[in-house]
Amino acid sequence: MEKVIMGYFANPGLVKTQIAMSLGRSADDASILQREYSRWDSHGQYTVIICLRYYPSIQVLDKLTQFEALTVEDMEKSLSKCCTRNDRIWIKDVYSDRLFTIRKSIAEIKKQLDIL
Repeated sequence: MEKVIMGYFANPGLVKTQIAMSLGRSADDASILQREYSRWDSHGQYTVIICLRYYPSIQVLDKLTQFEALTVEDMEKSLSKCCTRNDRIWIKDVYSDRLFTIRKSIAEIKKQLDIL
């Protein structure tokens, strides 16, 4: 799956300010993106997704909807590879938590943007 730094694209000004404050100097776009990629790799996609509900926009809504579809697809692939009942239960549990957060974020953004 393509790594999209949704937090950066949702609110680049806030990310630039936070990074500049932590570094004690201004930062260019390349170093900001590199830092965001590093955080994405170390913390995982799920952590980045949780904070997106605070940045409501059509672009974030589109990316979250796309991410939801990819997550469902990944879950189905993982379930098709399972052999035991316990593995299936574990995978459904893990993915249901992720999907719940993504869908909650989508609903919150739609509510804030007045989209039904």
